[in-house]
Amino acid sequence: MKSLQCPSCAANISALQLRQEFACHTCGAQLQGKYTLATLALIALWSLADLVLMLVVESALPGNGQGAFLLRVVLSLAIGAVLFVYCLPAWSSVSRKHDA
Repeated sequence: MKSLQCPSCAANISALQLRQEFACHTCGAQLQGKYTLATLALIALWSLADLVLMLVVESALPGNGQGAFLLRVVLSLAIGAVLFVYCLPAWSSVSRKHDA
């Protein structure tokens, strides 16, 4: 699994710290993050996973019960969290900010 790292000091950067412009928490270097395409891909994958999940849950638990809905919500949130933790850092990049 690829993790985001500061190009100056190689400190790990979590996906929650990723911004368009931010400072490294270890060395204070000014950094910029590129994550737009990664975010769009994550949303597309999550939507596709939720569509498949909807079909599976509705076929396994027919009817419009609250149990099936809650199961789908919990599983969808878990899938979204896994995508956020593993895919967003793998598809994003961090570079030093160059002031003009």
